[in-house]
Amino acid sequence: MRPYTPSNKVPNSGFTWLTVTALVGGVAIGGVASFAGQFFYLIILFPVLMGAGGGFLQSYAVNQGKVRNPLIAGTFAILMGVIVCGTMHGGNYLSGKEKFKQSSNFTEEEIDNLLLSETGSKGFLGYQKFLAQQGVGITRGSSKVELKNEWAWGYWAIELAIISGITAFMAFAATKEPFCENSDEWYLPKETVGGIPKEESENFLGLIKNENFVKAGALIDPQNLSPIPNMVVHLQRSPGDRMNDYILSASKTSLDNKGNVSAKEVIQGMISPSQHAQLEQAVKVNLQQNEAISDPESGTSNSLS
Repeated sequence: MRPYTPSNKVPNSGFTWLTVTALVGGVAIGGVASFAGQFFYLIILFPVLMGAGGGFLQSYAVNQGKVRNPLIAGTFAILMGVIVCGTMHGGNYLSGKEKFKQSSNFTEEEIDNLLLSETGSKGFLGYQKFLAQQGVGITRGSSKVELKNEWAWGYWAIELAIISGITAFMAFAATKEPFCENSDEWYLPKETVGGIPKEESENFLGLIKNENFVKAGALIDPQNLSPIPNMVVHLQRSPGDRMNDYILSASKTSLDNKGNVSAKEVIQGMISPSQHAQLEQAVKVNLQQNEAISDPESGTSNSLS
């Protein structure tokens, strides 16, 4: 079984999707965050939500643009995080300036002159420096901590890292999804082939690594009757010709203290159509044998398609 690796290709449409999503999505998310921040702002939670929103949009762009290059997708995702933060702080600057105008009757020029005298800069940069001097308030329970000067800048840097990091992680993961180069399409969603008892899981992995798909398929129960913990085998098909390679993967399942099922993928790779045929035939035979044992008088059997 050959390991699957992205081709690192990015079509022109992919660059378009990534660029437009980073710009439009970044401005939209940052604008919403700035508006909501006029009423309340939850540290850590807001950056996490902004990062998740950006990651969702960039993952969508990766999918629609058929982007298979993790580095390119991650770069645009980081750019989107910068745009989100820039838009949020830019919106805060505009709203803060308007509020100051209304409360003090200062003109735009007078506000800039005030910022220049207080911070040495005017405009947006002067406003950020002024905020840093005043301090960023962080509430912890009943107490409030003021982060001033370099601590305020450090906090804003952490926010940027959270937003960009989550966005980049989700976009990066999207590019790692299997893509069929022959069909120029993403592989279809996973189909469950069947389950393997826990005690046979290592044997199955060894057979797959040695490309013995006949014996490996004989271990798979297509009815997946093995109790958890066990191993579940999945298959992904190409949306194009059936002569394209398949993606075979296996995940070990387990139960947590609350009885919830979790799965961890332990192997993934590409198999040829002939290898798939061997595996499929072995699974069919296993199913027929299980049915014959459970109902020896029926004389009937099912086939997998």
